[in-house]
Amino acid sequence: MPAMEKPKTISGTKRGAVRPAFAIADSSVKPGTLKRFEIPVARVPSGMWLSLPIVVQHGARPGPTLWLSAAVHGDELNGIPIIRELIERLDPRALAGTVIAVPVVNVFGIIMESRYLPDRRDLNRSFPGSPKGSLAAQIAHLFMTHVVERCEYGIDYHTGSDGRTNLPQIRCDLDSDEIRELALAFGAPVAKRVGSAWRFLGLFLLSGAAGALFFSLFHRSDYTLLVGASGGVTGLLGALIRFGFRRPPVFTDEPPHLLGLFHPTVLAWSAVIIALNVSTEFVGSGFGAGDADIAWEAHVGGLLFGLVAISFFDPPRFRRF
Repeated sequence: MPAMEKPKTISGTKRGAVRPAFAIADSSVKPGTLKRFEIPVARVPSGMWLSLPIVVQHGARPGPTLWLSAAVHGDELNGIPIIRELIERLDPRALAGTVIAVPVVNVFGIIMESRYLPDRRDLNRSFPGSPKGSLAAQIAHLFMTHVVERCEYGIDYHTGSDGRTNLPQIRCDLDSDEIRELALAFGAPVAKRVGSAWRFLGLFLLSGAAGALFFSLFHRSDYTLLVGASGGVTGLLGALIRFGFRRPPVFTDEPPHLLGLFHPTVLAWSAVIIALNVSTEFVGSGFGAGDADIAWEAHVGGLLFGLVAISFFDPPRFRRF
């Protein structure tokens, strides 16, 4: 008689076999179900315990484990409703895999309406943490042990915090083809453009030098030392205008090609930025510069350099002059 074949498996689970429950901390979640629980973090002076809220959706079918987290900084709130809505939309009975959701990591920061913990430590700078360290270290260790180390993938939501405006962005290991593909699915306008840290640094430094040179053209007899990163920053802004200010945005598997120097979008944004900088010569900066002069010429020089230079600093496969 021919040898019997081994039972076929799906992701390591035999056909017809019941998927095991998902154990996390002191809880167990049955397949095809959702469970909410909390892991104690620390006791506050009032005697009340603050805990890490966790929601686990353990799918009925085998698959990878993913964590979703938000509010590592207590003043970055947008990720909280995003995770809550995702939890409501997912059905563990139809899910292949497991989702561990932590809508609020920095509970202390949320209560205090602060980016930081009570001791002013930044939780996002405290990983992987320690079980016997500071409060930040203990929270980081708990999160790493019970959440991160249980997962193959993770999404940590951040927001431009109070008083800050951020360009939508994805931060990840872009050297991994798999992770890069997952990151591009979010459609962030700038995933990876310049290609290397040295190329980026070169563009920044040369933009700064161009800004200083442009400034000197207007002040040939002035030997005042020009200090600052003005030209470098506006040079990067000029580069961004060439590919990041499209309408509608272009979200593809590859970064979009550069817009032409005389494209209406490039001309319009460049004109606005130049006008704002030149206006400081007549009305002041309005940004609390005090008695210091704003080197608008350096800003404009860096911007003009960045607009042109990105064509040379762009990775070869994206270049279009």
